[in-house]
Amino acid sequence: MGTNSKSSHQAYVTEPAGAADGEPDAPPQPPPSYQNALYLALGQGEGEGYIDPDQDPVGWYEAFAAAATQAMADAQWLDAQYGTDYVPMVKALTVQVLGDLSPEQLREIASAEGFEHPALVGMKNSAVHPLVHWLDPAYPAGIASKNKIQAVAQTRYDELAAGGTVGGMTLADLQAIEGAAKPAPPAASGAAQVGAAADVFSALGAIHEAAAAYEKVKGFHGHHGHASPEAGKAQALLALIDAENALVEAGGADPAASIPGIDGVIAGAKKSVDNAIQGTYTYQFNHQLHLLPKVGEFLGALAEHPDSTPATALLSWDSQVALLRKSTPADTREQLQTTAENRAEIAAKLAASRAALTGIYDPQGHSFDLPQDPAKLPAALDELGAAATAHYDNAAKAAYSITAAVGVHPDAVEKLAPGALTPAGNASTLTKDFRTYAKGLSVATLRETATAAGLEHAETATRAQLQNYLAAGWDKSLSRKEISAEVGAKYLAKNPGAAPAASPSSPPAAPKPVKAAAAAVKGAAAPVKGAAAPVKAGATPAAGFGAQRKNLVAALAHAGAAHAALPERLPAAEVKALTFGPGKSANIGGHHVMTLHQGSDGGTWLVKPDDTPGKWRVSADAGGSAGYAAGGLAAIPVYARTVEGHLSSVQPLIKGTSPFPEQPSAWSQADVDHLVRCQVGAWMIGDHDSKPGNLLRTAGGGLIPCDYGASFKHYGQDRLAVDYQPMEVQTAFQSMIKAHKGGKLAAGVSVNPLVAHSVIKKYEQMPDAQWRSILHETAQRGAAGDAPWTSTMRKRAAKSLGVHPSTVTAAQTAEAFLDYAVERKAGLRAAFAEFFTSAGFHAGSHLKTLGS
Repeated sequence: MGTNSKSSHQAYVTEPAGAADGEPDAPPQPPPSYQNALYLALGQGEGEGYIDPDQDPVGWYEAFAAAATQAMADAQWLDAQYGTDYVPMVKALTVQVLGDLSPEQLREIASAEGFEHPALVGMKNSAVHPLVHWLDPAYPAGIASKNKIQAVAQTRYDELAAGGTVGGMTLADLQAIEGAAKPAPPAASGAAQVGAAADVFSALGAIHEAAAAYEKVKGFHGHHGHASPEAGKAQALLALIDAENALVEAGGADPAASIPGIDGVIAGAKKSVDNAIQGTYTYQFNHQLHLLPKVGEFLGALAEHPDSTPATALLSWDSQVALLRKSTPADTREQLQTTAENRAEIAAKLAASRAALTGIYDPQGHSFDLPQDPAKLPAALDELGAAATAHYDNAAKAAYSITAAVGVHPDAVEKLAPGALTPAGNASTLTKDFRTYAKGLSVATLRETATAAGLEHAETATRAQLQNYLAAGWDKSLSRKEISAEVGAKYLAKNPGAAPAASPSSPPAAPKPVKAAAAAVKGAAAPVKGAAAPVKAGATPAAGFGAQRKNLVAALAHAGAAHAALPERLPAAEVKALTFGPGKSANIGGHHVMTLHQGSDGGTWLVKPDDTPGKWRVSADAGGSAGYAAGGLAAIPVYARTVEGHLSSVQPLIKGTSPFPEQPSAWSQADVDHLVRCQVGAWMIGDHDSKPGNLLRTAGGGLIPCDYGASFKHYGQDRLAVDYQPMEVQTAFQSMIKAHKGGKLAAGVSVNPLVAHSVIKKYEQMPDAQWRSILHETAQRGAAGDAPWTSTMRKRAAKSLGVHPSTVTAAQTAEAFLDYAVERKAGLRAAFAEFFTSAGFHAGSHLKTLGS
């Protein structure tokens, strides 16, 4: 929404069925709370609750913003839980739906939402109207980019009020556009007008004098022999602000005494004050390190103004000045005040958490107040971990939200609020001090304490592992899960017949839901028990207004259903520790021998022995799975293990799946969107065997690609094209494109190339070193095992090295493979822009724009 929204958009969050009755929690699923709300807001087929933007733009926007805000929250949850990238998809769709509104509709909505003079932005006929961003509920109110749009409108209005023109528009023209909403003030009596004029002229004179005085001191920097006038300079600036405020008050104090043209006089004066403040050396303070220690004096003087508060001291100097000036638009001042209060709350939480932590740990003395009784130590360490975690999290928020945002040295804030932003040491120092402290504890005490904290088989752990396990309670650089895996592997090595310790391999649960309050959206009620059921992940939304946007709901549910069906990927130590019982035939189709085995973790595992002479398929299978997942796509975890004497790929059996339909006419919009995203991952790993039969429908309606053994097979010589079929099968992606072009997709379903953006962006943001690391084993095993791609990569290496291919080593071939993989990642966006454009999708060219 905008910077001064007048609508209170209710977040639609409902309690899942069964929660109130004490039923056990279901497997984690993305919160479906937004579904009914968004469908009602966008007129999903029901009729009831539908608001036509052509009839009521403001009412429509209120419903849309409420529902889209909740959809953003759920997309953020999905991304946080599964490492996906669906937030950009939501953002792209909100831009798309708002972009379809006319400038007149955007202005009407923005005006209702508190935007001042909306007709003064979007005058350059840019591709995306600025008000689209200002109104976009996917971005929070008050961010710099939204405030800048309002500031541009205000600056242009000041120019008009001062008698100027903007883009050929005069103040009269603007008033005509705005409908002359403000009635003319009543005629002023002679005496009242004379009195008001006297006040105005007096205020103008004061501004002139204050500006002249300020000009004399603002250039002194307090160095090169000059005195240090920070406090005096601040007082001069405050005098100028007070003079301007007096003019604003004189101009609007008595409407009956209004002077014709007073708005122009005030606008002209405001511009003069803007010019005087511009170039103030305190602005340079933020960027000149040799001046930073003295900035506290200046800010301290600003804080002496009667309108300043302890909270406003946490704003940057220019924000403090804007807040003190009454000529600053009201919505901007309100937002600045809110920002100040939010920062004050962060500082208060930091202070409270500091007090809690320093009651146990003294960072200066490097000492701890912990009980000597081993029986009481676990609870005390839990308390220490909770206090430290809370404090250092609060310190990080303060550093980002206050110190960095203010743009000045922490010393400045320290002078105003001693200790307000100073953390009690840091997590690494605390860990170091704890290790020193722990040296005074016996190994038996450490083992007892670690066992109480959740470490199994602590009797086999070393002192260092015990200390690190305990320190991981606050130090995020340490992992209790990894330490547990190391200790468990050591225990199993000594006790081969024992079962390994249980490992939390399922995805984390969703945040505890909050019951919905009464809805405040015009024409749409919050979903309650008895309302229409949420849309199933695989369903195709009905056609109608905004059908493409309404698919947002199904897309998020679809993605969540896919990820929720998969177990968490296991660390290498846990994979190594797995043991498998005897196998039995899988009987699930496919060209390769597959058996099912009971794993020592209690799960069922699908095992596929590698029948290639060089044993390269296992690494391709595992690398393909990891490659898909690197793009935020749901992929079955695949690992390389020796089972019953054979090198095999092992993967957990995903229960409750069903075949994906062969016919494109049976595919939903969410299915097609998912295929577009999956095609990006398939191209990254060179998978040209992604036929419909290699896609699984999960119990919740999501889609998961499977069988990654053909990945990379044609790497370096393949093409991204509708007619390229090296495996002599038509991929689901090719079928999708052809069905779209031939009108054989279901009614209302279409291919949208822009859906690929979120996955492309995910790969683009991944460091090259990480991509090489993911494919390292695939490259090494493939080069040594003469995988189908080795000849191509050997020639590439030879060309790069300037030697004959016969002299290229396996290591050099593997390196060429990784170099090519990085090249493919770098050209990913351009490749798909060209692919979709060549296939006749005009929107394909916009993929390049999204990446700029």
